[in-house]
Amino acid sequence: MRNVSDSTYSVEPRDDLILCDVTCTVTLPRATRGREIIVNKTFAGGSVTVAPQGSDTILSGASVLIAVQWTSLHFKAIDGNWIII
Repeated sequence: MRNVSDSTYSVEPRDDLILCDVTCTVTLPRATRGREIIVNKTFAGGSVTVAPQGSDTILSGASVLIAVQWTSLHFKAIDGNWIII
């Protein structure tokens, strides 16, 4: 588990749960088949942007925005693409 309180954060190899306490951008690692990461927005205002790395995508898009407090998105890597499960 990682608590994020900076404006940007790049997910590290051992991270599996990211708790965002501020408006920030979380960059996922390269989409390696089977990797799973959960990102949760724990604060009321602002938003959390989740972005893939390099040429990877999230559901074939460039990023995902989390705007509602206590919302979690569960990402799973499938060969260069992240899906939300």
